[in-house]
Amino acid sequence: MLGIDPDEDVTQINLKQCFSSGKPDDDFEDRIQHAEFHGRWTGECRVMGRNSQLFAVELQLLAHRSENGHVTWMSIIGSDLTAAMQLRQAQKMEAIGRLAAGIAHEINTPTQYVSDNTRFLKNSFLGVMKAIEAHRAVLNAAKTGPVDGELLKRVEEAEAESDLAYLLEQIPCAIDETLDGV
Repeated sequence: MLGIDPDEDVTQINLKQCFSSGKPDDDFEDRIQHAEFHGRWTGECRVMGRNSQLFAVELQLLAHRSENGHVTWMSIIGSDLTAAMQLRQAQKMEAIGRLAAGIAHEINTPTQYVSDNTRFLKNSFLGVMKAIEAHRAVLNAAKTGPVDGELLKRVEEAEAESDLAYLLEQIPCAIDETLDGV
C-alpha cells in the first residue's frame, strides 16, 4: 500500500523518519510513549511511493492493551491523504474564484457607472455645442444691428433638437454619479 520495499527494515528506515519531527528531542520513541500513554498517536508525513513520487500519509500508532491494561502490541495504520489534499486544494481554488468574482463585481459596477455616464456626457456635449453655436450667431448678429428672426428660429430648433432643457437637468446628475463611481 505505501510502496515500501518488503526487504527494508520499515521501522528503522521509513516509519522512523515519519514519526520523527526532526527536532533533536522529538523522536520515534517519544511517539511510542505517547501512544502507550494515550492509546494513540496521529501524525502526517510524506512517503515515497513505488513510482518514486512523494505522497502525504496520515499515520496512526495504536496501542493495544491486554485485559490487565498493559500494552501488548502496537499497530500502525497509514491512510493516503492525496485525495483529501486535492479536495482541500480544489476548495481553496473555488474560494479564490468566488473572491475574484466578488472583487470583479465590485470593480465592474462603478466602472459601468463611469463608462455609461462618460458616454452620455460625450453625446450631450455635442447637443450643447449646437445650441451654443446658435446662441453665438444671435449674439454676433446683435452686436451689429437687429437680430434676424431666422437666427432666433435656429436657436429654438437647436435647443429643441438637442433637448437642451433635459441635458441641463441631467448633466449635473451624470457628473455626480461618475464621481460616486470613481
